[in-house]
Order: sequence, then structure tokens, then C-alpha cells
Amino acid sequence: MQADKESGSKVSTSKQSSRVNSQIKTRSKLCEQVQSQRLTQYQLTEDKAIYIRLALIVASLLVLGNGTWETKVKEPAHFDNVAIAVPKELEQSELPQMQEKSQIVLASQQRTTANNAAVLPPTGSHEQWMQQAGIQPSDYHYVEFIISHESGWRPGAVNASSGACGLVQALPCSKLGSDWSNPVVALKWGNSYVKSRYGGWAQAHAFWSVNRWY
Repeated sequence: MQADKESGSKVSTSKQSSRVNSQIKTRSKLCEQVQSQRLTQYQLTEDKAIYIRLALIVASLLVLGNGTWETKVKEPAHFDNVAIAVPKELEQSELPQMQEKSQIVLASQQRTTANNAAVLPPTGSHEQWMQQAGIQPSDYHYVEFIISHESGWRPGAVNASSGACGLVQALPCSKLGSDWSNPVVALKWGNSYVKSRYGGWAQAHAFWSVNRWY
């Protein structure tokens, strides 16, 4: 009887030990799962933060016509169930700075485009320019002579000494306005100037031949 009791006690102890070991393994697995979930959530948070910043950088380069900013961006596949929202403190601090920088860059690009357009050589022949300026065909040879001596038919010509500019070498240059390098604009002004001062291009040609200026 005593031997049976001892045998039964050993069996019971063995079962309890197995149960405890099983509980420990179960808890260990649960801990590993929890830790894995936390790491996954942390990684998602880090990826999300990086993605938000990249999206804001891209958005900051796109200045919309109404002056607003597009903050809603398409999420990648692994963020299908994650809602992306721009933090208010980020909108209040970094976004206005990005907008200001982008507007400066845009203004600079517009100025560069305008400058490039300004230096492009005008198209058309001398006769086409004179025709568009309203000069009579009978005066073309007088105009050709004077402009050839004054500016060499270079719309952007500037006299380094006097500051006279344009095809007709207007003095001061401001008489031609901001579009002074436009040959048609210059010839229109020159046509009006010659008629009011000399009565016509023939008289201006005669004066220039004697005085070398008009």
C-alpha cells in the first residue's frame, strides 16, 4: 500500500510539472506574439512617419492655382488599413515654410523664363517689321539707311556712352518702355518721333546725312 501511494504521488507530481511547463511555454509564446505585434506597430509608425514627410516634400513642390496645398496622398498597399493624417503642429510649422520656399522657387523659374524669352532673337525681316510698325513702303529705304547706321538693326543694341537703346536708339531708353528690345515697338516710336520732329523719314534722312544723328 505504501509503495502504491508513493507511486501515485510521483505520477501526480510529474503531471503538475508537465502542466507548469506547458503554461510557461504558452505564456512565452504569448509574450513573443505581443512583442512581435509591438515591433510591427512600431515599424508601421516609423514607416508612416517617413512616408508622411516624403509626401509633404512632394506636395510642397506643387503650388496649386488657388494657392492651396493638397495634403491627401495615395497610400501604399501596406498602409491600406492605416489612416494617414498630417499632425496639426506640422501643418502650423513646417508646411507654411515649405509653401513659402516653393513660391520663391516658382517666382525664380518665372523670372528665368521671362529672361530667356527676352534674349531670344526676334523673327521676321526688316520690311516685315517696318510694315507692322505702320511705315509707308516709300520710306523703307530711308528707314533702312538710318537704322543701319544707328543700331545695325540689332533690336537689343545699347549705346554704352549715352544709354540710347533699341533699333532707333531712343534717348533716354525709357521712351520705348519695358519692351524696348521689340523691333516693331521701337520702329513705331521712331516713326512717330521722325514725323513730329522732321515731318517724315525723307527729311530725317537728309538731316542725318549732314549731322550723323537725328
